[in-house]
Amino acid sequence: MTLSETPWVSQLNFAWRLSRRHWRYLLLFILAGIAISALVCALITPRYRSTLSFFTWNQSLGKAVAEAQDDNPENQAKAVMLYNNIIAQSMNIGQRLIGDYRKIINSDKVKKMIQADLAARGFRPPYHYDLKTQADRQSCIMTLEVTSPDRELAYAAAEAAMVAFTAVQKDLMSVYFAEKIDDATRPLTPYTPRWPLGLGLGAFFGALIGFGVIWLKEYLDMTIKAPDDLQEIELLPLGIIPTVDNLAVRLAERDLDGSSRLLTAMLDNYRIIKTTICYLNADHPPRLIQITSDIPGVGKSTSILLLAKVLGEDNQRVLVVDCDLRKPSLKNKLNLNCKNGLVDCIFNRKPGDDLAEFVEKDVFPHVDIIHHGVIPPAPTQLLNSERFAALLAELKQQYDYILLDSPPIQGMADAMILANLVDGVIIAAQAGRTRRDHLSRVMVQMGVLKNKFLGGVITNVSDKFNKYYYSYGYGYGYGYGSGEEEENA
Repeated sequence: MTLSETPWVSQLNFAWRLSRRHWRYLLLFILAGIAISALVCALITPRYRSTLSFFTWNQSLGKAVAEAQDDNPENQAKAVMLYNNIIAQSMNIGQRLIGDYRKIINSDKVKKMIQADLAARGFRPPYHYDLKTQADRQSCIMTLEVTSPDRELAYAAAEAAMVAFTAVQKDLMSVYFAEKIDDATRPLTPYTPRWPLGLGLGAFFGALIGFGVIWLKEYLDMTIKAPDDLQEIELLPLGIIPTVDNLAVRLAERDLDGSSRLLTAMLDNYRIIKTTICYLNADHPPRLIQITSDIPGVGKSTSILLLAKVLGEDNQRVLVVDCDLRKPSLKNKLNLNCKNGLVDCIFNRKPGDDLAEFVEKDVFPHVDIIHHGVIPPAPTQLLNSERFAALLAELKQQYDYILLDSPPIQGMADAMILANLVDGVIIAAQAGRTRRDHLSRVMVQMGVLKNKFLGGVITNVSDKFNKYYYSYGYGYGYGYGSGEEEENA
């Protein structure tokens, strides 16, 4: 969130990004809501509605008005006072009268009269209709509403209800008259189901439920899926690397110049990463770079090889060093034949001796590599030794860039030792597998060294992410098997 963004703007931006990321799921829920609404509307029996309004006039009020027409001034004054008094009383008891009118209309006597009228009109029982009344407070105008699956029955029942109510009201309440304001409406189309409203509500609630499900899924799924996820843990997104089929075979054959669209896109992304790294500090760009991850098998070793390749395209001398002394993989990835490696160089080489027997030359143009060598019994102590630090200082004089393939950070001190020696650290995170909370703990674990983080690279980005959480452990090695595990960028 930028300084100019308010919290609610940030929430709206998050909702918009979430909707764009999962628009297919959102569309699916909207279509499902519309389909369910259409099914419900189709199952509802159509009902027709007929309404009429009438005005009731009390006999005592009529007498008061008649007396007000008398020429006698004394009678006129009394009539006006009586008129005002009746109006005030009518307003006080208006709500109660509305209740009385409703009881009258729904009484058995009125129902029998309506049924008799319907029978006289040619309708046969049973009579399926519902009758309701509406009236505003402090008003003498009432509205009758009759609904029925039969539109002719609805109209006839409304007319019959008016006649029956007028007769019963006059007998019970001495009403002077109750007269229709309008004739009952004759329904032409059903008022329910309301298809446009039903489909609109279905789409609305489908979108609402869909967004709720997406939000819950996003809340429960803590894996990295987009650059925004890296920004949330204060890690600069350096690049997004797509999944490429047969990448392991291409690496082994060192054939990375094919015409594959995805391969070209992947290499272009590494070129963007290279440019970004160089411009992070234009005066003193990082030359000794460590690439690590929070868990094994997320593509860090493949990433370091491809980054080295694009760095070598500028005629820069690049060296890749396999510092993963617990579960090394670079030698097998590239089918290297060199027997001696990093561990042999540290133990057997004297300062000033030639490095040629320990370096595999030109695995890519202008790119050399030092593989791990023999597996040492104490990798942490070896990486923390003065000999290793002196070797890095010597190599830094001979190469423009040195890339260290580091063990994962979680649970081991190796990565932290290397981070203390390098100019910058890049974190590899696999889309749909690396968890944000794990990376956040890594940032805390690194402490003061986290200011060396150059950013993060999201690997294995595809249309469908892996839907499982990786369980990991560390013993001798990382605890992820004794055989070589293929890592795809």
